[in-house]
This record gives sequence, C-alpha cells and structure tokens, in this order.
Amino acid sequence: MNRNQSSRSFLDSLPPTGPATKGLCIIVAVVSLVGSLTDRKYGLGTSDLLFSIDHVLQGEWWRILTYCFVERSPFGLLISVLLLWLFGRYFEHKWGPRDFLKFCLTSSIGAALLALPLSGLI
Repeated sequence: MNRNQSSRSFLDSLPPTGPATKGLCIIVAVVSLVGSLTDRKYGLGTSDLLFSIDHVLQGEWWRILTYCFVERSPFGLLISVLLLWLFGRYFEHKWGPRDFLKFCLTSSIGAALLALPLSGLI
C-alpha cells in the first residue's frame, strides 16, 4: 500500500462541493440565524416559517416550503448544515445540481404534504 493512500482522509474522498449544496447550506444558515434574531426582536421570524399542521390548514401554505430551510437551535443548525454539506456534495456530484435541487424540494414538499393526512391518524 502506498503511504499517500493510507493517509487520505474521508473528506478527501468526497467530490468537491457543488453550487447547489453551497447555496442550500448558506440559505439554511442565513434564514435560521436571521429568523432567530428577528423572532426575538420583532416577533416575526423562524416561528412563522416552521411547519405546523394547524397553521397550514388555516391557509399558511408557505410553511410547506419554508420549514426545510429553518433550524431553531444552534446545535440543530450545525448538524443540519454539516450533514447537508457532507451528503449533498455526493448526491449533487452524482445527479447534477438541477436534479439534486429537484430532489431536495420534492422530498421536502412531499414530506409536508404527506404529514397532513397522516396527522388525522394520531
């Protein structure tokens, strides 16, 4: 075994971070941080973007799309961005930026829409 191959880290084996992954990480970080600050100061922020079945049923349909870009806790934000950065770069490299973004939006919206009828079972 070559000395260079044994010293290679896990991050070195990942593809480079693509523009869609970078953009999503930045959006999640900015929306979460700005939303937390404005929520505390003005009462308008992350709490108005999170998914809530009751609010969606009252006509606040934007929550179906915005909840996936918001993290309330600092630890949750760190983990979300880290996992998006690690796994997003792999899938974006494999599928391309456009299909990766389609997958992210479709799965986020699909999860929210699926939660609506399932909430009646609980």
